[in-house]
This record gives sequence, structure tokens and C-alpha cells, in this order.
Amino acid sequence: MKVKGFSDYMLAGGIILGAAALLLGVATFTNRSDLTTATLFLAGVGCFLGGIFMLTFTKEEPPHPGAVALLGRAESLNISRMCSDLGVKGDAWILPGVSGGELWQFIPVADGIPHDISQDFSFLIQGEIPGVVLIPAGRPLLDMLRRDHSLVLPEHETELPATIKEVFEDVLEIANESTVAREGDQWVITLLGYRLFDGCRYVAAASPKCCTMNPCGVCSLTGCIFTAALAMPHRITRVELLEKERGIRIFCITGASP
Repeated sequence: MKVKGFSDYMLAGGIILGAAALLLGVATFTNRSDLTTATLFLAGVGCFLGGIFMLTFTKEEPPHPGAVALLGRAESLNISRMCSDLGVKGDAWILPGVSGGELWQFIPVADGIPHDISQDFSFLIQGEIPGVVLIPAGRPLLDMLRRDHSLVLPEHETELPATIKEVFEDVLEIANESTVAREGDQWVITLLGYRLFDGCRYVAAASPKCCTMNPCGVCSLTGCIFTAALAMPHRITRVELLEKERGIRIFCITGASP
């Protein structure tokens, strides 16, 4: 069992410091005052400084990405399953809040966006477009980015690709490479070297429909960013798995405001 807070880097730093003590001890006790002693002394000092730097800049190892990727996946599948059993078959829309308020996720029975939603009940049965109202999985992430990382969403869509790249590569550090392209009325977001890929594979094996009916936190976050920045509803229409690159490609369509 791995000791909490003890990593391989700390072990290496301790070994280097031990080697430094050994070299300096040999140089001191032999005291030959020749080139060999000077070499031992310089090697000991170098090992000492290297060990100090390694221990100083060592941080605890992050959680295993494969385990993190599976957190919350069962809940995503369960919600999709319950909605399907209730006859709700549409893909989720992420709706902008009134006057810049909180975002909401609406899963319609078939398709469409309601003119008004009630935030007090999960089931919207009044009106022409019934469905289920939920909190988007990406909304807590977006709130965290705004609160803890001072994220400011751009006002122009031409600046959104840079924002997506910064969020996924630099802040969250869950992708080695991210690209965003506009194709007609939809956005195509590609994440390569995606560290949570195992979770996407798990959900897709159960049903790819879950990725569009109830998107997970990362896919939902892309929709939340577009919705909050452009003040227009967005919907994840498809998620493709890139097995070779261990990545995903998210298709997010822009809808008309209700």
C-alpha cells in the first residue's frame, strides 16, 4: 500500500541526499588533500543541491486519471435511463439564464426549446414543449473557473477558441491539445490526449445517446461556455471517440433563443 504523501520523487531526493552525505563524509574522513578528495567534495555538493531542489519542488502525485474519469459516470447513465423510461427522448439544451443568470439544462420529450422554464420543478409538463429541467453538469466547473481562476468569457465568438484552449490545456490540464472550429451553425471541439478518455469509453459502451441527452461535466462545460458567452442556447449533438489519439470530438450546435 502506498504511503500517503510519499512519491517516487521524494524517494529519489532522499537517496540523492544520502549519496551527498556519503561522498562528503568520505572526502572529510580521508582528507587526502588531492584531486580525488576535491572530486568527491564537488560531487557531494552537487548531489546535495540536486536533492534539495528535488525535495523542494516535489508535490504530491495527482489522482489516477483512470479512476477520476469514472467518477460520476454511473449517475450520468442513470439520469439518461430514467429520462428515457419517462418518454423523454430529446437531446439536452443548455439555456442561458435571464439577465445573465444561472444556466439550465433542458431535456425535451422530443425536440425544441421552451419559451419559459420553471426553475422550481424538474419536470416541465406545461406548455407545448414538455421536458426535464436540470442543472448542467458543467455549471459548477464554470462557476469555479470564474471564481478561482478569474475566467472572463469573451464577447465575440472569434475569441472563443482561445478561451477553450486555455481552459482545457492550461487551467484544467485534461488535454494535451485542443482545437475549436466553426462549421456552419455548429462548433467542433477536439480534445487530444484527453486524460478522462476512459470515462467516455465507458459511457459510449453503454449508449452514445447518453452523451447528448445528459452530457458529462467536460462536454457540458463546452456548451456552458458557448451559452454563457453568446447568450444563446447550445446543444451537444454528437460526441466521437478518437481511440488512436485517446481523444474526443464534440459537436455543439447553436440554437435560436426561445
